[in-house]
Amino acid sequence: MSEETDKELEQLRKLDKLRKLVQTILGSHMTLLLLVFLLVLASVLTITGMIISYSPSRYLASVLLCYQPKQKGKISQYDEKYVLGILQRKSTRLNFLRQIGAKAGVEVSDESLDRPDWLSKLSKKDQMRMMAANQIQFVTNRKQPRNFNILLNAASEDDAVELVNEFAQICIQEYTKERTHDLLSWKATLEKEREGLKDQIRECDNKISQLVMPLNIVTPDKEYERIRIQLNEFQTSRIRLAVVLGNLNNRKKQLEKDLSEVNPAVLLYQQEIKTFQAELEKLDKEIMAASEVYTDENPKMIAILSRRKAIQTRMDEFLHSKGIKTFDNTMITKAEKLSAEQKSLLAELDTKENEMRVLDSEIEDCRKRFRLMTEYQPKLLQMTRQRRTLHESLARLDESIAEINYMLLMVSKDLFVNENATAAVGNRPFAKKKLAICVFAAVAITGFAASLIVLLEFFFGFVANANELKLYDEFNYLGELPAHETMFGSEDIKTIILNKIFHNFQSLNLHIIFINTLPGGRILPHLFDSFEWNFGMSGHRMLLVDLVLAEEFQSESDPDSKTMIVTFSGGKAYLPLTSQKFFAPTELELLKNDFHNLHQEYDYIFIRNSFGMRGSGLFLEQISEICDGLMVAVAAGKTRRRDLRFLLSIQLKIKLPVMTILTEYSKKHLKKDLTQEVES
Repeated sequence: MSEETDKELEQLRKLDKLRKLVQTILGSHMTLLLLVFLLVLASVLTITGMIISYSPSRYLASVLLCYQPKQKGKISQYDEKYVLGILQRKSTRLNFLRQIGAKAGVEVSDESLDRPDWLSKLSKKDQMRMMAANQIQFVTNRKQPRNFNILLNAASEDDAVELVNEFAQICIQEYTKERTHDLLSWKATLEKEREGLKDQIRECDNKISQLVMPLNIVTPDKEYERIRIQLNEFQTSRIRLAVVLGNLNNRKKQLEKDLSEVNPAVLLYQQEIKTFQAELEKLDKEIMAASEVYTDENPKMIAILSRRKAIQTRMDEFLHSKGIKTFDNTMITKAEKLSAEQKSLLAELDTKENEMRVLDSEIEDCRKRFRLMTEYQPKLLQMTRQRRTLHESLARLDESIAEINYMLLMVSKDLFVNENATAAVGNRPFAKKKLAICVFAAVAITGFAASLIVLLEFFFGFVANANELKLYDEFNYLGELPAHETMFGSEDIKTIILNKIFHNFQSLNLHIIFINTLPGGRILPHLFDSFEWNFGMSGHRMLLVDLVLAEEFQSESDPDSKTMIVTFSGGKAYLPLTSQKFFAPTELELLKNDFHNLHQEYDYIFIRNSFGMRGSGLFLEQISEICDGLMVAVAAGKTRRRDLRFLLSIQLKIKLPVMTILTEYSKKHLKKDLTQEVES
């Protein structure tokens, strides 16, 4: 949107706010204005009745113009008042007079109309026709504002009927010309804007391609989520693998410990030992078989026993020579089992370590891609949102252009004659046209009186109700408070009102607030009690700091206080001021440090000022360097409207959010507003 359009929209917003303010002011003086209107209307009717009795206009003809635009979609149509303005333009009447003058053989122009003798060249009948054509009037119906009744007085019935029908056709032509020109201009503007959007979309697509190209991906949003899920799975697998490796290492240590308890010579000479054991087992079987046949004194039995003893002796000597002091048959079996288990464990451990190295490599690769995606993701999201917004805007523009084309085809049928005039009626002293003129005169005079009242109220009047504060979009309206606590009516109403103000404040997310008042304004202390209670219920801490003059502050400060200027005394916080109009540079720096430290301890800090706002512009500019927002009390019926404009100028200077609370509100209006909110 161009800068000129932004300025026009800002002007429209200001005019709309002014319109609503004027409506509010006039609403409070409606009875007086109605009385003025009735008195003026009675006077005008009396004078008009006397004039009409001697009027040369004898016949009145009328024709009804109906305005039914073929609206489609979001393209706005002409307001009926604007259409009426087109029909009542001087150019429309001039074209009508030129058409009549052409029939009479006279050229009509702007210069000729300004001359007093421009009708002298015409015949009496043509002069009467010209005068009648120059006095056409429009009448609108409040119930049917899109129907325009054209009234024309002429000396004869035929002239009145002919002229009024011709003028209706001129009106249709003028409207069609005006509407077509506006639609074509609007269409050209939208087409130019559409081309600009297409260029922006192409530029946005190029930027997205440049961002996505290093990542080698097609869908960045899905790739980002996939890498994140894969990285989580790899990390989970690594944790599980680390547990397995830990168990394997522990088992390895246990096997090494068990193997250390076995003599290494047993493993080294296990084949020789197994040979001796095999021979001994063979001889034992022979001895067992011989014992069933022979006695112990039998030579054959003795020979077998001698052989076994010899082999046992050789085995013992062999074991002794190899350093094996103790030996049993299970030592070899145990050693073999531990050795085999160790070999299997080492193989499995090597496999798991390889898996760990591969998994670490995968995790590092995922982390690298994740960091790269994280670096590009904000830019990609921004560009994607921008492209989507541009496409939506382009679709809306295409839709608007299509609607304009449709309206161009149907524009000639927007305004039409309901039925051509066929007859005229004689003039009566109090016909509808004359009554309308009388009413219009009365409305004009009453409007002047209303304008005077509006001007006086605007410059010298007082703020009346909450609706006036809500008109200021620059302010954040929090709510209203009565003049006294007893005016709440009940504790429930009091709780509702205070909680409403609290929730409106909390939605602004401000933490350090400077509280001030316009003339007449006063904030009840119960509001801060309610704030402190609500903050406490939500787990936040609040501090209320009162501004006082240093020369009037006599209390002793808390020795444990960590602040330089803000003073704590008697459980309360005070800010002694040497001046009500400004802070010294050193004082301002110390104050910033104090509130920085206090904000670390308290979630919300309110600085309450009781000196008023007039003449404190420099003070407010300095305090704005510390605060997040400004809370101002406006008194209903006591604060002048010009003080609100002063507050607006201050807000434009300090560039801080301004919150307004309407105080000194009557019990009647307070109950009425509360009832309306509950019903809504």
